[in-house]
Amino acid sequence: MLRSLLLALGIALCPVANAEILTNGLFSAVNGFESYRVLEADGIRLSGASSPDGIAGHIERVIDPIYPSRYVAKSTITRDDGIIAGGLRSEFSGNEDPFHTERWYGFGFLIPSDWSSTKNSISLFQVHDRADTDESGFRYATFQVVINPVDVVKIWNAYDPDRVTSPPEVHPTANVDYVHRQLGEFQVSRDQWTYIVVNVQWAADNTGFMNIWKDGDLIFEESDHINTYNDIRGPWFKAGTYASALSTGWTELSSYSTGVVVGDSGESLNSIMHLLQAQTLPQVPAVPEVDSLFLFLSGLPLLLWFGRSSHWGFAIGRECAGAGAETPSMDVRDVVRRHSTWGSAAIRARVPQANHRP
Repeated sequence: MLRSLLLALGIALCPVANAEILTNGLFSAVNGFESYRVLEADGIRLSGASSPDGIAGHIERVIDPIYPSRYVAKSTITRDDGIIAGGLRSEFSGNEDPFHTERWYGFGFLIPSDWSSTKNSISLFQVHDRADTDESGFRYATFQVVINPVDVVKIWNAYDPDRVTSPPEVHPTANVDYVHRQLGEFQVSRDQWTYIVVNVQWAADNTGFMNIWKDGDLIFEESDHINTYNDIRGPWFKAGTYASALSTGWTELSSYSTGVVVGDSGESLNSIMHLLQAQTLPQVPAVPEVDSLFLFLSGLPLLLWFGRSSHWGFAIGRECAGAGAETPSMDVRDVVRRHSTWGSAAIRARVPQANHRP
């Protein structure tokens, strides 16, 4: 009994990890795009704060096509869109994250049944570095989730420890001037949500680490390894639909996103997945926080009752087992009375009167 009390008290008083959600951009948690730094679509850039409703026809908050109880983002590009930085994009971006600092990213994406069969890979999520002023910016993104023409999603990472990857006038060559590697791939089904969680510390040296989960299953794990470019400014994410201006085989493409959640080192796979999958339209009233010690102390009578009840249970079991099958009408109240002064009052509420014996 004492051990049970100590264990319960320890749980009640145990400190909770100081986790913090740095960005909650899930579209069932926010009313629009105000959580995002920049929106890019049809040749224009706007801040999320000034365009909380998105960009009409390109970046929109809509009802989930599969789960109508929640909101998501729909990102659409067309062949007639204006070009931004060499590409056709409908993307929403977050703030820069520092190097050598642990981060958790979580997002979900969905490819609809009417997705066109493209001849090139299309990006669904990226993490970019900003090239320094004395080097070329024509290089692959630090991190990228793309879908190819046969609905295979591939995850890529690019990095370079050199201070300058190539001069501004020279386009660097992948796997010559910098490393561009594939981290994983998997087949996706249309009209089905896929959830990605990334736990990473961005670093241009061997202090970096990265873990990637798909739908809660670990698909990539790495520690003590470089995973980004050696730039001055830190990386930031971009979610949505992006295609090279040279891509062919399509006229219009739309993908769906849950939005992106970013957490610090206090988060976990479970906490991020819970946020991704718990988005719903109905608002459940918040339960007021109650001090854990108060909850423990208020539950002491029940805990003591449970301990005494367990004592009765063992006693009843022993005596009924000893009585054998020949005496099925044994009244358990007699047992309780012999083992507890509390028994007579408690057992009347717990034993059916059908078992009463004159």
